[in-house]
Amino acid sequence: MKFADIPGIQDGKKLLTDAGNKNHSAHAQLFVGAEGALNLPLALAFATYLHCENKGEDSCGVCPACSKNAKYIHPDTHFVFPLSNVKGEKDEERLKADIMRSWRSFLLEQPFGGLDDWCNFYGGEDKLSIISKDASREIIKTLALKPFESKNKVMIIWQPESMHPAAANGILKILEEPSPNTFFILVTNAADQLMPTIISRTQIVTVPLLSDEDLENYLRENQGVDESKARRIVQLADGNINLAIKLID
Repeated sequence: MKFADIPGIQDGKKLLTDAGNKNHSAHAQLFVGAEGALNLPLALAFATYLHCENKGEDSCGVCPACSKNAKYIHPDTHFVFPLSNVKGEKDEERLKADIMRSWRSFLLEQPFGGLDDWCNFYGGEDKLSIISKDASREIIKTLALKPFESKNKVMIIWQPESMHPAAANGILKILEEPSPNTFFILVTNAADQLMPTIISRTQIVTVPLLSDEDLENYLRENQGVDESKARRIVQLADGNINLAIKLID
């Protein structure tokens, strides 16, 4: 995903690209937005930008790094996200691989989806989805490895408010003292539920809901919605692009 794929929030995009171009990007950032805000797409676009081999005001979109990030298969972009207690006949490694394939498919098919959409996508609806206490060990283990292709390693933690307390405590040290060229992007819809010690170790990037104008333009230009219907949807969605897309039907 590129910044150009995301409607609106021009100030947030410029903040990230300016910092990236000057090598002033904070190594631990907290993207905060209400449900329906585009903080996860913004994190994905920022990860692409950090890996891009020919970046300018945006990622180039054509280099090998951008091509892999477009499919969410870049080996130096790592994801942590909530999951219910999924069990099956497969061994643990095969189960992890299947979940990761589902995650990539979800991002491709529902780029503006929320937690409920993700749970429905992988079959975890009506179950408690959390980031388990083992996650911190996995994060530290993953980031101990050298980058495979890029000079940067990116760890995106989606919905960190769902982290088991042991997992949240487990990442405090690495958030404060990350390895060189390692970037943490925490993406939350409920910053008030995070541990204060996590918030204090991150630079906050506030991601607003879309303006009526940006949302209407997106519906008309990208979803083919006529002007009258788009305006009615905008009134109901109140800046929430995920809800707006669902209201098209």
